[in-house]
Amino acid sequence: MLTSRFLHAYTCFMKTPTTSPNDLHLNLPCICALLRKAGRVVTNEFEGYLKGSGLRITQYSMLMNIRFNPGITVSQLSELLRMD
Repeated sequence: MLTSRFLHAYTCFMKTPTTSPNDLHLNLPCICALLRKAGRVVTNEFEGYLKGSGLRITQYSMLMNIRFNPGITVSQLSELLRMD
């Protein structure tokens, strides 16, 4: 259930003029977009580390959660990882 404290994540913030291509992230319309972009950047970084293993970061994350939660059910794992 969303409460008013969560709704602010989707509000727009003031844009600042960009001066270089590296500043383009400042033109994203909301905090949600910035968080999603940051998630993609972090994911890509970890994917690079895992390249030689044949695993994707999503697979690695799932395996590590299973390792540190012995006996976890598929339903519990799905809830823990916020999966459908």
